[in-house]
Amino acid sequence: TIQPWMALSLLSLLCAPPVVATAGFTRKPLSGSIPRLNLQISRSSKSGYVSKRVPVRRSFGWSPETGSRLIRQRATETAVEPPSFDVVEKAKDFLEDGNGFYSALRPDKMDDEFVFRGPVIGPLNKKDYINTLSALAPYKAFPDINPNAFGWTVDPQNPFKVWFFVRTTGTHTEPWRLVSFAPPFEATNKKVALATESYSVTLSPEGKVKLLTVGYVADRFEGNANGYGAALGLLAGIGYGPLALVADAAGAVREANNYANDIGVDVPRTRSKGSEIPAWYKSQHPRGV
Repeated sequence: TIQPWMALSLLSLLCAPPVVATAGFTRKPLSGSIPRLNLQISRSSKSGYVSKRVPVRRSFGWSPETGSRLIRQRATETAVEPPSFDVVEKAKDFLEDGNGFYSALRPDKMDDEFVFRGPVIGPLNKKDYINTLSALAPYKAFPDINPNAFGWTVDPQNPFKVWFFVRTTGTHTEPWRLVSFAPPFEATNKKVALATESYSVTLSPEGKVKLLTVGYVADRFEGNANGYGAALGLLAGIGYGPLALVADAAGAVREANNYANDIGVDVPRTRSKGSEIPAWYKSQHPRGV
């Protein structure tokens, strides 16, 4: 025979949010003959930055004397220590100084398990990102390059992650060499205006950049770069649209990466070797590998 407390407990489990840990059950008598179920649940944070765990406890009971259900709930989510620094200012600082695209690289601002990801390029680990951006160095070919960033906001689900938009502009006044063994693109003096892109910077608890995502175009009909963002947008903007189109193809990216792996570290990679991608990224972003 199904008792009222059994039905109530089943209903509470069906309505409760998803949990990812263990549950322990203890039965204690109430003032009546019907027992009470204490359910203890431990949750884990989705942010990946957990400093301590606090159990979630829910108590359900039925009082035969009053004929009413008594529900007492005391829930404390897994505690996440807030950043000890201003995450928006940290993200702005990296965009202005150290990212390798708009300014010279500053590896000291990057976490050892840093990962870069774009719609086409990536994931790249720290070593491959440094090698690739050292070769591309758009800020050298476009001395006045400007991200024109706006809309800075902290992710409501991850206090260490900052989202923002860029609307890159720049003038191609210097030769741009994409790889060391090929001739550079001579200066065209063309003014480039890329479409608005969505960027994000995720920081480690120590304030180092752990994840950088770029190039996700919000409106491909803006600017004069055929709707591309990041390096492909610069290529299209200076008159090499067909090359950007080829580079955007999955097959071309794969072949370029295979070539880079065969030639050596001097060739910019489009993706790091699977075994060299930090484990945390493969665990949290399996679809991005």
